[in-house]
Amino acid sequence: MRQAILITCVLVLFLAVPFKAQAEKIAVIDLQKILQKSNPGEEAMQELQEYQKKIGAKLQEKKKSLDKLKKDLQQQSLMLSKEAKEDKKAKYQKQAREFQSSYQRYQQKMQEKEQELREPIIDELIPIVQEYGEKHEYDLIMDKKNSGIVYNTNKLEITETIIQKLNKVWKKREKETKSEKQ
Repeated sequence: MRQAILITCVLVLFLAVPFKAQAEKIAVIDLQKILQKSNPGEEAMQELQEYQKKIGAKLQEKKKSLDKLKKDLQQQSLMLSKEAKEDKKAKYQKQAREFQSSYQRYQQKMQEKEQELREPIIDELIPIVQEYGEKHEYDLIMDKKNSGIVYNTNKLEITETIIQKLNKVWKKREKETKSEKQ
């Protein structure tokens, strides 16, 4: 019995050593940080904010109209007849439903626009990360936020390096695009 336990322990130790050596070839990137701090990410965020202002203005107008209708209903509720009160209440509820529907469409448009702006950045980013991983012989590069990582040492973090590489590639792509337009 003791011999079986001893053999099992020795096997576990021998198997753990190669596994540990392989596990050290892991790196972590913060995709959200890359999308926020890189040049293309900052450009995309600026464009998204401009888009938000443009389509958000219409939504704000509807909200003000709805708030005014609610205020009028509250102020006039004591003076209005029951039928007039019910009519105003129905009008308010209809406008509230329309506002809710508009708000949902607004949210959907914002998500679609964000996806549209992120897609070309991600398309440029994937080959950069792959090339970096191959060049530095990583077995695995994970996204810090979406992979469930709770802790990692800074020596595993390659986000800043990837941001620099993405900025270079993006700048080169912009130059090529400008020269093609001319």
